[in-house]
Amino acid sequence: MAGLAYLYSNSGASYLPAWVTVIILALLMLAALSIPRFINISANTIEIHCLMELTTIPLDEIISIRRMEQKEMKWSAPIPLLGIYGIFGYYGYYINLKQFKIFKVYCRQWNNFIMIENIYEDNFVISADDPDLFIEEVQKRTNSTFS
Repeated sequence: MAGLAYLYSNSGASYLPAWVTVIILALLMLAALSIPRFINISANTIEIHCLMELTTIPLDEIISIRRMEQKEMKWSAPIPLLGIYGIFGYYGYYINLKQFKIFKVYCRQWNNFIMIENIYEDNFVISADDPDLFIEEVQKRTNSTFS
């Protein structure tokens, strides 16, 4: 915001500040369409429902599902590569600075984290009201235990 204020005050009668502002607002509104709403475990998939997006993770492609502690996410908290941080939830691509891993976050709250890794080595972090029950339900539907 300070950069936009500086741009407005020092640009004179240029169209550049308005153009930059419109682009930034459009990107934020586009990202807001992917705010996670709820998560459903169906017979074959985990469905992450967002405002305008549906992400599915097939249960037979999951190689690891585990609960993450709050301290594990502190290395990722302030740095979304692309996405939203704290406006009606947390969504986007984040990087863990300690492990240098990129993962996709779908969280309505910044606690109760669950890390899901699939066979393609994609990492998803979701939040659930009861993460232990969520993991137990996934394990029950896949008839296996994960690390």
